[in-house]
Amino acid sequence: MNPHHSILIPLLLAAVLCAGWFFRRQRRTASTGEPAEDDTTLITLGNLSLSRRDDCFYNDRRERLHLTPMQYALMQMFYLSDAHRLTKPHICRALWPGKENADETLYTLIRRLKPIVESHSNLHITTDRGRAYVLEVND
Repeated sequence: MNPHHSILIPLLLAAVLCAGWFFRRQRRTASTGEPAEDDTTLITLGNLSLSRRDDCFYNDRRERLHLTPMQYALMQMFYLSDAHRLTKPHICRALWPGKENADETLYTLIRRLKPIVESHSNLHITTDRGRAYVLEVND
């Protein structure tokens, strides 16, 4: 027997087992329409949760919030920020790194994102005197 076969067979078996686990988990998620995850992959603020495993947001009824890629990126930035507060320059550098002045683009993104967030959750986006945006839970 070739010495490489003794290493290759366990690696191949491990790969097959991992693939089976992955596809079984994906099928369960697809069939229920709900994320199958543990607490470490969810970040919850108010009644909206960011699933880091699925790369999407779910409301408290486990319904997926449909966002554009830029809306998702901004919401993810809010969720990953400790205080859920982002300065305008930070957002602009992260989302439009090559654009010299992205203020209007940011304003448009916020204007379009606000009604989606507010109609599907108990969150709202506020402005901190034109310097920053804050994602807050409605009281």
